[in-house]
Amino acid sequence: MGRLMAYVVTTANNGQISTIVYENDLKKTLPETLLQSGETIDFTGSGALISKKDSAFMHQYLLDNVNYEFEITPLNFYSLNTISTLSINKCNLKVTEGEEGNSFTNNIPFMLISNNGEYIKTSIDSLLEMPIFLNSLQKKYTLKTEDDARLFQYVLDDLSPVSKFDIELKTFYKKDNMWFFVREKRFDDLKGFIVLIDSKNKVNHIEYTTISEESIIRLKMKDPSFKVDYKFKLAQPTTNKVTLQKGEGLNIEVSFDEAVVNASGCWILTRRDGSDSGTYAGNNLHSPYKHDITGMSLEGNHHVFEYFLLKNETMNAEDALSTITVEVEIK
Repeated sequence: MGRLMAYVVTTANNGQISTIVYENDLKKTLPETLLQSGETIDFTGSGALISKKDSAFMHQYLLDNVNYEFEITPLNFYSLNTISTLSINKCNLKVTEGEEGNSFTNNIPFMLISNNGEYIKTSIDSLLEMPIFLNSLQKKYTLKTEDDARLFQYVLDDLSPVSKFDIELKTFYKKDNMWFFVREKRFDDLKGFIVLIDSKNKVNHIEYTTISEESIIRLKMKDPSFKVDYKFKLAQPTTNKVTLQKGEGLNIEVSFDEAVVNASGCWILTRRDGSDSGTYAGNNLHSPYKHDITGMSLEGNHHVFEYFLLKNETMNAEDALSTITVEVEIK
């Protein structure tokens, strides 16, 4: 072992440091339990004890040197008050710390939302999609007529105004049990609020999203009674049993409803002769799924290709939403 270099710290009985000396060649036998360079100590379960004297000192210091001011300004929107019992308050927590002549101030702004004794801290941008807003809608408010929708649009304009570049895009319309409030365009996609209503025209869901067929289907799926048809079918070949000559290849195409499959977050698992051989997954699957099989890869006399439509995070083929099997015989 080479020479030891270390800091030697000497303390009095009360723990106060008296000297610190750096030794280039420490003449000491070190214990086996010495902490090595880079090694850490696990303090889990060990509690730091603070004396009553130190605790009282810190308490008094905070009282003497830290000042808290809570500022609150109610925001009143006529449109919101017409349909909702929600209260919106612009708040600021002002913390000033230090002694006179040597202090600094920190401002913490936030929005405080309340309804029937429930309080949350959030931004106005996210408020419209939160349960507290949905629960605050007046019992008498229904989204049935164009006048009802226009009032709701006024609420959107107050709480989440569109930019000056999107003013001309702003509109609303109804389809089935959904109202669409267009607010902006990003690239080629229209975005806005989709509002679901029940049989009594009461609002039961609000979501800001891309206004597309996929989004509509995804929201319809929130209804347990909605029947989903993925249209997962074999497009090519036209039969599930195929006979090939040796060396001949095969092109298999599986078609599906793109909007439904993407709205559900589904993916496709491929198996060859009982073993997983490929996947088709992503946020924007296109139909048909094409699987080109070369003649050179078809050794032997018999093969089975299987295609499983699986829900997101489902890995077990036995839980597939739909399955397609193609049997291949080689002559």
